[in-house]
Amino acid sequence: KMAYIGGAHIIARTTCKMPASLADGTNTYYWFLRIANNPSSGFWDQNNSMGIRYKYDVNSGKFQCYVRNNAGTDTTADSGITMSVDTTYEFLVTLNKANSEITFFINGVVVARITSGLANAVVVGPSQQLEKTAGTSARSVKCYRFIGAAIAP
Repeated sequence: KMAYIGGAHIIARTTCKMPASLADGTNTYYWFLRIANNPSSGFWDQNNSMGIRYKYDVNSGKFQCYVRNNAGTDTTADSGITMSVDTTYEFLVTLNKANSEITFFINGVVVARITSGLANAVVVGPSQQLEKTAGTSARSVKCYRFIGAAIAP
């Protein structure tokens, strides 16, 4: 873990190439970039986390921006960007120091902001994951850059 929510401006950023095949009803997976209270946990629905995620049966195949608070309630926003296979994207999630706004970027463009239902003031760190959840066909993501930072006065 790297920073305390409310003690710094916190970011997670990655540049990665999405899998060569979409998930479907037989071969399923999910991917996320997030800032989370337990960054080493791969659970899709972790409390006190925020980020950008993809799952074939969520948000009509588009990247979803989200925050999940301490009570396990999600606040979501549609990025408007449909996940394309074999495509390289740059993702950035930022949380301001006041813990009042999360801003989500895809390829350098702001795609969403969330200002309600935010996470508690807990210690967090960045994480990124592709997890196969069903089927036998392998999937992979190529990660070219992955960083987390905390900027405090």
